[in-house]
This record gives sequence, structure tokens and C-alpha cells, in this order.
Amino acid sequence: MKAFAFRLETVLTLRIRDEERARAWCASALKDQSEAALALATGNRDLEACHAALSLHRSGRTNRTEQILLLSALQQQQSNCERLVTRRIAADREVALRRGAMLAARRKREMLSNLKERQSLAHRIARERQDEAAISDIISARHVLSMREAHT
Repeated sequence: MKAFAFRLETVLTLRIRDEERARAWCASALKDQSEAALALATGNRDLEACHAALSLHRSGRTNRTEQILLLSALQQQQSNCERLVTRRIAADREVALRRGAMLAARRKREMLSNLKERQSLAHRIARERQDEAAISDIISARHVLSMREAHT
């Protein structure tokens, strides 16, 4: 019997490459998500610092120009935080999209891997049955020869 050869081996190799590519793509999205979360946390800390500075200046004796500058900085920081929130939401969506693509690639690869395993097992069982039949034939032939020799 011929050695086992999976006819879809090239497709399986392609699926493995696709899965690795999808995994790297997902890792990149996770990195972007982490960076967006860090930037948002930093932006929120800066916004809190602006609020604290404005509160401090309002309670003290500061001129109107300083308060206007602080309000302007506060508005700019709020705008920055809104932009960072949007970036974080986009990063979260991208991670979900890429994770789905990675899972789909994994399912496709696993499907072919399982098919290969099933076919390999079926081939091995068929080969073992063929070997058993050959051994049985050899034993039967020896038995027949020994019976002929016993009668002659």
C-alpha cells in the first residue's frame, strides 16, 4: 500500500499561513488598542490637572486673562480627550474585527487539519487490515503446506 499523502496539503499550508497572518494582524490591532487606551488615560489625567488648576486659580486672586487662558487650555484638553475616546472606540472595533478574522482563519485551518487526521487514520487502519490479511494468508498457506506434507 502506498504511503499516506494528503491531497489538500498545499491548501492546508495556505490555511496555516493565513492563520498566522491573521494572528499577526490581530496582535497589531491589540497593540494599537493598548496605545489608544494609554493615550486616553494620559489625556484624562491632563484634563483633571487642568480642572484642578482652574479651580485653584478661581479660588485665588488671579486676573481674568489667566482664567481665560486656563479655560482655553481646558477646552483644548476636552477636545483632545474626545478625539482620544473616538480613537479608542475605533481601536476596540478594529480588534473585534481582526479577532473575528483570526478565529475564522483558525476554524478553516482546523477543519483541514481534522480532515487530514481522519484520512490518515483511515489510511493507517486500511494498511493494518491489509497487513493482517497478508499475515493470515501466509499462515493459511503454511497450514495448507503442512497438511499436504502430513498426507504424503
